Amino acid sequence: ALRELFSGGKIKKTYLALVEGEFPHTAEVSSRLGSRHRHGKKVRVYPESSTAPRTQPAHTSFERLKFIPKNGCSVVQAVLSSGRRHQIRAHAAHTGHPLVGDSLYGSPHKVSETLCRSPLGLPSFLLHASSIAFPHPVTRETLDISARSHVFEDLLK
Repeated sequence: ALRELFSGGKIKKTYLALVEGEFPHTAEVSSRLGSRHRHGKKVRVYPESSTAPRTQPAHTSFERLKFIPKNGCSVVQAVLSSGRRHQIRAHAAHTGHPLVGDSLYGSPHKVSETLCRSPLGLPSFLLHASSIAFPHPVTRETLDISARSHVFEDLLK
């Protein structure tokens, strides 16, 4: 039943991310995502009309929650209507704002350098699955499950 909810677009997934530069207030990216090789590390963003093999439709809605001028980065919320491999990473980079520390998608900086913190305990880039909401498969009551991140809570103060 959960697999059907995922494939039917009935599951709303929300993430927080730290991206390079001053992100626009909002941005929408609709594309097809895929890689040329079956086991490629990086996915490419293709136009929605693309017929390239091994691509799947993907849509991400971004909202800037905070711009941090002294660090030259923004905290954004990303809402997915699909859930493709590297979707947020590829779509953020496509807007010209890769995740801070995500060298695979073009970030020249490290999280620890950007936040002026010890690299101990910090991941290479900051991407946090903050909530998932979906109708219960039996009762149809909306379940909304959230997770907190002390790093993002600190950044959003």
